[in-house]
Amino acid sequence: MVEFIVTAAASFVLVVMGLVLLHEFGHYLAGRAFGLIPKAFSVGMGPELAAFVDRHGTRWKLSALPLGGYVKFAGEMHPTSKREGEVEPYDFSLLPRWKRAVIIAAGPATNLMIAALILLVLAISFGRIEIDPTISSIDRTGAAYEAGLREGDRIVAWDGDTGFRMQSLVRSISMNPDQRIRLTVERQGDRTNHTFGIDRVRETDRFGNRYEIGTIGLEFPRERREIEGVGDMIDVSLNETVRLFGLQIASLAQIVTGDRSIDDLSGPLRMAKMSGEQLSLGWLQLAYFAAIVSIAIGFMNLLPVPGLDGGYLAIYAYESIMGRDLQEIALKRVVVCGYAILALLMVFTFTNDIRIVFLGK
Repeated sequence: MVEFIVTAAASFVLVVMGLVLLHEFGHYLAGRAFGLIPKAFSVGMGPELAAFVDRHGTRWKLSALPLGGYVKFAGEMHPTSKREGEVEPYDFSLLPRWKRAVIIAAGPATNLMIAALILLVLAISFGRIEIDPTISSIDRTGAAYEAGLREGDRIVAWDGDTGFRMQSLVRSISMNPDQRIRLTVERQGDRTNHTFGIDRVRETDRFGNRYEIGTIGLEFPRERREIEGVGDMIDVSLNETVRLFGLQIASLAQIVTGDRSIDDLSGPLRMAKMSGEQLSLGWLQLAYFAAIVSIAIGFMNLLPVPGLDGGYLAIYAYESIMGRDLQEIALKRVVVCGYAILALLMVFTFTNDIRIVFLGK
């Protein structure tokens, strides 16, 4: 148990904290590209343990709490009614709105680029998994069998789409229990349509984690294929990152609508636990997990909640449309509301983690 806790903590720092720091470094590089000199870059949060100041005047700090970090620019995130003498050199708020937006967006963009790079390296090193649309085995108690599908049938269309990807189909089935699906199958030259519901099943993995997924009771042949050409490289990196980002959107939408349990909202404790579990399976699994987490960090920071990157981007977009800056009092109220939402979310996910990890509920 002690060994696993140490492993989980180490892998959490390596994966989650590392990705958060790279996110902040994206902000840092974009700011430097526009001529800003950050006041501070902190590795970790809380009290400062050690620091040095570089030749540009940026203070690089090591802080006590290993929960990510931050980059601090001079000035505010938004223009305010400062008196002339209060304006600092390299003030972030004095930049044109589009430059501020680029600096803000650079953090999530860095996470997505890191994920694409990890996926590309994994695919080049180990190949990509291809799923054949021919049914290799079928559960006789599953929804597909009851709808008339049989071994040897070949799926040629999904909800009328003949250009579908089998990997996307498999993911969609897993993500959408209780939803209906229409598959067109080919059997001995004849094509038939089958519409039926996706079963919901509750499973427990080898680590005791419980979750619900959709299934229709079908198995398909899989093979590992080497990457060939630029088109394959783009598909396994950029396109796959976009597809996985889309799954983040779908998951959040399902939580909001009640189609997915709020237990799926994880905090730092479960993230550490999952990091340790993936590391115990090997570096390959940990690397893929890191790509997923990097996409999740990018996605979460793009949510239009004030206090997050997406909140400031939403404010800048609103101001651009309206042709004027948001009033200072309105901005303060919006930001306070945003931080309140984030605080409540942090409390909820932390208590969620305690309930699931330690109490097993």
